[in-house]
Amino acid sequence: MGQSINLIPQEEKQEQTKTQLVKLSTVFTIILFVIVAGISGYLFYQTYSLKTQIQLHEANITDLRAQIQNQSQIEIIARNLESKYKALNSILTDRLYYSLLLKEVQARLPQTVVIEDFSITQGNAINISGTAETYIAIAEFINALTNKEFVGGVTGLEKLFTSVSLNTVTTESNVSKIKFFIVVSFNGSLIKKI
Repeated sequence: MGQSINLIPQEEKQEQTKTQLVKLSTVFTIILFVIVAGISGYLFYQTYSLKTQIQLHEANITDLRAQIQNQSQIEIIARNLESKYKALNSILTDRLYYSLLLKEVQARLPQTVVIEDFSITQGNAINISGTAETYIAIAEFINALTNKEFVGGVTGLEKLFTSVSLNTVTTESNVSKIKFFIVVSFNGSLIKKI
């Protein structure tokens, strides 16, 4: 084989190598720049996208907090209405129909007895004061009130009055009337609902 002779001087070879290295490093730098620019652009886009999403979520959170505040007012109103409903329901369920009590007393009242004062006290008791023409009329009134089989009153209230106590009886000398004061106990559950 023949030998090749390199006629290119050493300095020129170094220049060619330098040129090639500069071209190669320039291409490498450009490629590296493009890659870094692409990654930077992608990261910038992701950061911008995340910031936008955070702003949207914060706006949604603010709206939801406002809705919660509005709901709290409705909840307070609903609780107030519920407590008012319970109070009214207990009043209507547990209330006593005093008109029935008055009807029953009126039905059992003899014609010769006049009630002058009628008051209801705590513990399901009535204070009754009035006048009668005779002691017998007062006794008839007391017997009628304690009669568990009384006919002529409100149906279902035959056992309404549980006890009667005669506290005072006085005779008025200038008028032929007898004053009396009685305390009548009654069963309140009978006049709740009929």
